[in-house]
Amino acid sequence: MFLLLIPATTLGLGTWQVKRQEWKMQLIAELRSFTSAEPISLPIDPLELNDLQYRRVKVRGRYDHSKEMYILPRSPVDPEKEAREVGQLSSSGETGANVVTPFYCTDLGITILVNRGYVPRKKIKPETRMKGQVDDEAD
Repeated sequence: MFLLLIPATTLGLGTWQVKRQEWKMQLIAELRSFTSAEPISLPIDPLELNDLQYRRVKVRGRYDHSKEMYILPRSPVDPEKEAREVGQLSSSGETGANVVTPFYCTDLGITILVNRGYVPRKKIKPETRMKGQVDDEAD
């Protein structure tokens, strides 16, 4: 009787993995549709702010690079590679940080946090990535 549990458990776990992969592919497609859609105006209503995750928004203002924050350790994100390598226990070994910069919206009078993306560990210091430091008023 115990030996019959092994194939049943294996079948159940295999089915779960297939459903999990379908779910993950759907999440990746949803994320891609949000990030590639046209930018929308930032709403002032706080109740609408929860619906903005991963969406591009239009604002006008200035970055405050003196208050930059770093979320680390992080690895570069490549959804295509992740989808191909689902279930594997490997990683690229490259680490870095996500740069989060406060942005003062001159048109709304509020400050928001902008995740400006991933930088490799050797580029965490702002002086090593001057090309990405926007000092003027930005849209």
